Order: sequence, then structure tokens, then C-alpha cells
Amino acid sequence: MKKVILGFVLAMSCVLSVSVAADAWVHSPNMEIKNIIQWDSNAPIYFTLSNETVCYIPAVEKNMYSLILSLYTAKKKAEFHCHVGVDSYGGYNGHRIHRVIA
Repeated sequence: MKKVILGFVLAMSCVLSVSVAADAWVHSPNMEIKNIIQWDSNAPIYFTLSNETVCYIPAVEKNMYSLILSLYTAKKKAEFHCHVGVDSYGGYNGHRIHRVIA
């Protein structure tokens, strides 16, 4: 019986550690957008924050794109959460945006 309980505890700890890793973010509070990189195709839009973190928005996310452009032109600071994974396009590496709090 002890072996069954120990196995269950070990299995649950593995599940919990995976769920904690899935919720990890690249968190950038109180940042300004330094620059925006946009191509002439239907490509993702990359932008660099004032802490040198590079994030991107898939081209289909028009609302997020409008918000990023507004923050950039107004030089307003915001809190950015990006996914931990890095994707590349056109020689730029960046984290996919998850949430912006402005």
C-alpha cells in the first residue's frame, strides 16, 4: 500500500511541475516599445521592449497589433507577458505575446 501511495505522490508531483512550467512567462513590467519590425507580407510583427526583450504578434491578431502601435506612438509604458518559447522569422527571434496590461 505504501508503494502505491508513494507512486501516486510522485506522479502528482510530476504533473504539478509540468503545469507550473506551462504557466511560465517572460514578464516585462513598466516597459516602453523601442521599435517595431514589420514585413510587407502577412508575417508576424516583431517589437523590442526597452529591456531588449523581443516579442511578436501573429499577423492575424489585429486588435493586439493596434494596441502595440498605439503604445509605440504614444511612448506609453505597459506590462507585457510573452510566452517563454522563442520563434524566428526573417532573422529575428522573439517570444509570442500573451497579454498586455496598459
